[in-house]
Amino acid sequence: MLFSEFRQKEKEKIFSKLCLETRYERLSQENEMLRAESTHNTRHLAKLIKTTKYFRDKAQWTRRAWIASDSKRVKEIARVQDPLPPKMRKEARKHSFCPAPTTLNLTACHSEHYPETPRTIQLKAAEEYAGRLYRTDTELQAMDRDSEE
Repeated sequence: MLFSEFRQKEKEKIFSKLCLETRYERLSQENEMLRAESTHNTRHLAKLIKTTKYFRDKAQWTRRAWIASDSKRVKEIARVQDPLPPKMRKEARKHSFCPAPTTLNLTACHSEHYPETPRTIQLKAAEEYAGRLYRTDTELQAMDRDSEE
């Protein structure tokens, strides 16, 4: 009896050791896969942030160019109307320029070096962060209130 109990305990120990080794191998493989995905996601996030920064700067440059050209247009209209009698002159109106808000479209500009972007929590957070760049202060405050609720 003692020998059979000892043998049973040894079998259980060997079995639990094999289970632990198998689990360790599986976790090691998952760890490697997550590390590779992390590097892949970091590259995508860096590219998205650079693209977002570029488009934000481009919108600001366009707005500044619009304001400068609108000022020139108003001055030119005033200069052309100088010879006219005061009753015939029309006041030039300044136009405001507000670019239409845009959304981040991940499929719009694919890179040939990267496959389709997997939808991860980090990517969702990056999209939300990039989306906040184009919002007004009132919209951001409303979004913060909604997320607190």
